[in-house]
Amino acid sequence: NQDTMGVAFNATIVSERADSVGSCATKDGCNFFDDGIAAGIDAARVAGARVINLSLGGSTPGSGVLAAMQRAVNAGIVLVISAGNDSTANPDPFALTPAQDFPGSVIIAGSIGGPSGNNAISDFSDRAGSGSSFYLMALGYNDRAPDNTGTQYIWSGTSFAAPTISGAVALMAQAFPNLTGQQIVKILFDSADDLG
Repeated sequence: NQDTMGVAFNATIVSERADSVGSCATKDGCNFFDDGIAAGIDAARVAGARVINLSLGGSTPGSGVLAAMQRAVNAGIVLVISAGNDSTANPDPFALTPAQDFPGSVIIAGSIGGPSGNNAISDFSDRAGSGSSFYLMALGYNDRAPDNTGTQYIWSGTSFAAPTISGAVALMAQAFPNLTGQQIVKILFDSADDLG
């Protein structure tokens, strides 16, 4: 309730660690492997999640991750996956492939915000490109949030836009528990402002 942005304050959060333990302390940053990501998706599904936020990017998910994603969308879960932060014309394959494989159940999260204002795509955000049918944006620029020690920092990236969109999915699921995940996704796309 202080110095941080939030959307679904009363949501129950299932937090699953998917990185290779100890890798985040290195200068190269965190390493994520398919078995850990798949296990996290499955654990969230078993826990009853309605939405899974994947603030991850990179290459095409392996077969184990795609199988876990398939189990999640079969259970009616919405997947929200970061677009990537390389200013490319298309989202990272980690987001684009599942969005194309599971249409209507995956949202690719791009970032808005920056020196040009909050109605323009962030300069670092990967664009919608071939993923435009699955792409939504939320504020991912200068988002105040704590690090692993609780110290507040200002962060920017599509990894900070994705939780905002996940929060919107959670609010919809809470307000209208009879809606399916695909219906929630459709409502969000139908009601979003088209910024071009």
